Amino acid sequence: MNRPRPQGRTEDRSLLADAIRRLAHEIEALPEATTALLEALSFVLARVADADREVNSEEALAMERALADHTGISPAQAALVVEIAKHRARLADRGMAYAESRLLRDRLDDGERVSVLRCLHAIASADGDAAGSELDEILQVAAELGFTGRDVAAFRRRQLRA
Repeated sequence: MNRPRPQGRTEDRSLLADAIRRLAHEIEALPEATTALLEALSFVLARVADADREVNSEEALAMERALADHTGISPAQAALVVEIAKHRARLADRGMAYAESRLLRDRLDDGERVSVLRCLHAIASADGDAAGSELDEILQVAAELGFTGRDVAAFRRRQLRA
């Protein structure tokens, strides 16, 4: 039996779809270098957040803040990028994962790569508990970014003292 849908609900969905399209268009209009960096950064953040097979709301919000802070996109754009990145990270193979990390390694200077490492740790601990799988993924991404195990250990010691 077909029941008529309430009109307001259809209008709400239409408005939401229009907003998503507008945000996607804004992101597509960014310079190519910016979108490549945005894709790679969002991907590695999602890899760490999803290492325990769950991206909770605190981790998603931390990812959104990191993207907005590091790339200058709006919070709404960051929310859309995070949702896309979460799905990309779940579907990706290791080759794709390495390619995204390599892009960051090649395009970022040392200070920016350290900033990415800070973001990865912030996302893993956003819910108050960095899972072992998330810490393992941070080590993997850090190696792909050109850090040694000693670099990461020294970074962690500095973070604990701060």
